[in-house]
Amino acid sequence: MTINAWRYADQEHTDPEGSVYGDCWRVCVANLLQLPTRKVPHFVHNHGEHWYHATKEWLLAEHQVHLLHRPPRFPITPTGRSERIILCGKSPRGDWGHAVLADHHGHVIHDPHPSRAGLETVVTAYLIATVDDLQPPTEETA
Repeated sequence: MTINAWRYADQEHTDPEGSVYGDCWRVCVANLLQLPTRKVPHFVHNHGEHWYHATKEWLLAEHQVHLLHRPPRFPITPTGRSERIILCGKSPRGDWGHAVLADHHGHVIHDPHPSRAGLETVVTAYLIATVDDLQPPTEETA
């Protein structure tokens, strides 16, 4: 039996209308990689509408993993790297986006916002994969 002792981190910034955007995306990436939040850049604040590409580039350069975008049709096939995914959608607290950590069936595992209110609607899903995870199985590995 494997016990995962990782303690999920929470958001440090929660005011989407303040001077710093909420950091739910950064916290979800950190939780997915099991890293302290401070080790992950605040992509949304630093890169604005280019946060997705900035995240992809950073994950590949720093962790040699790919960020994959998937429609929210469950179950989403997990990769060898993680059975956890990030779900993004509408926040129940206002007219802005939010991100939560979920399992591949779409069940929320951790909402990094202190309210723990989750998502009003799910719009998209993201997962990480290594280069090996992206290779089709060969006769030797099938």
